[in-house]
Amino acid sequence: MPPVGPQGSRGGLITAVVVFTIGFVTSTILAIYYGVALSKAQDQYKTTTDRQHQYYVDTASPQVQRLLQLAKTNVTLREHTALAASIWETQELAKTLVGEDSASTTRPTSAIDKARDALQAARDKLTGIQLPPDIVGAIDALTSYAANQHQQVTDLRDTQVVAATDAAERIKQAEVLTEKAQEDVAAASKVKQQALDDAQKAHQDYQKRAAEDHQLMDKQSQEFNAALRKYEVAEADLNKKIDAQNKVIDDFKARLSPRRVAVEEPIMRQADGQILSVASDDVVYINLGRADHIVEGMTFEVYDRRTGVPKLGDGMNKEDMPVGLASIEVERVNADSSQCRATLQPNQHISQGDLIANLIYDRNIKYNFFIYGKFDLAQMNHPNDGDRNKIMDLVHRWGGRIQHQINVDTDFVILGAEPTVEDFTDEQLQDPFYVRRKSDEEAELNAYNALLTQARDLHIPVMNQNRFLYFIGYYEAAQR
Repeated sequence: MPPVGPQGSRGGLITAVVVFTIGFVTSTILAIYYGVALSKAQDQYKTTTDRQHQYYVDTASPQVQRLLQLAKTNVTLREHTALAASIWETQELAKTLVGEDSASTTRPTSAIDKARDALQAARDKLTGIQLPPDIVGAIDALTSYAANQHQQVTDLRDTQVVAATDAAERIKQAEVLTEKAQEDVAAASKVKQQALDDAQKAHQDYQKRAAEDHQLMDKQSQEFNAALRKYEVAEADLNKKIDAQNKVIDDFKARLSPRRVAVEEPIMRQADGQILSVASDDVVYINLGRADHIVEGMTFEVYDRRTGVPKLGDGMNKEDMPVGLASIEVERVNADSSQCRATLQPNQHISQGDLIANLIYDRNIKYNFFIYGKFDLAQMNHPNDGDRNKIMDLVHRWGGRIQHQINVDTDFVILGAEPTVEDFTDEQLQDPFYVRRKSDEEAELNAYNALLTQARDLHIPVMNQNRFLYFIGYYEAAQR
């Protein structure tokens, strides 16, 4: 054998290393492969073990034991297993719910859906009852409801039988009454015919008398029309004469109006009575009573017996008012005297014999008053139409007469507050509302001035509110 040289030793070493590496790699691959296979086998073993444990647990439950006992005793099953018994029992339940239906028995869930749909439909239709959510409870509720409805139907039938019996009895009674009514109708028809015959005869007699009366009325109407035409002619002639006389009178009044006799002195300064006695500072007696047409609530102004009733002066002047010693108001009316409550002016007193006057009142004459404008009886600087109505009522109650226009027969003109025209700005007058308001105020002032001018042209006494109130003794009373 030749000796091994250095070259041969190196080649054998390399070969050995290569062989070792290949063997190591191969063994490593095999180790990994068998390690993976072992892990997989262990997992399968664990899964199988868990399933077997679950199987043993499930088969030990009372439900599975009951199904196994059912599978052993049921001869119709091909396989005596719990699953087969469960399927058979489910199909039987489906048949019980919806009947022999192959689709429902092969898919029991459809039977359950149908049962639920039927139960919901029953709830929708039978809203008067409350159905439980379970089928058995719902069937019991429906059975009870059906029994109740059946009992109601039975009771209704019994009621109908009773009602039919009662109706038959009433019909029988009605037939008897109908027969009696027919007899009464026959008798009434006989009476009616007799009445018609009598009425016919009476109508003929009436027509005959009416014809005779009509002839007589025609004759009387002709005579009346002739007389009426005669009177109409006479009336027309008389109206012409009256119109002519009225024209003469109007002309006469127009000529006399500028020469109207002044009434300030003979009327306004004339006293109506006097103080009989003074009981106290606030109670006096006057010499006018029931016979003089005195009424409770009437007022008078008291004036000193020496100076008398003051003159009218400028009736529209707001100063120099005809204030007397006091104002008195009648509280009790006697036959020929009256008791009065007195309101004294400052630093004044009443004495026996002092004069009393009320411009409206007169024993024998009814004076004519024309009252215009807005008045302010309470002195509140708020004139209004209501106060004018109060003054008109006083005039009417105390013996005067109200006129609605000024003419020669007017005795006194009483004017309220003088209308004012507000001074609007140019900007306000751009608004139609303020334009209309200013126009109305100007028209009211013009009417007021025109009436004042007309009264003065006719020489009629004119006075403002307060002067008039003093002349009737009502100034103090108006403010209460």
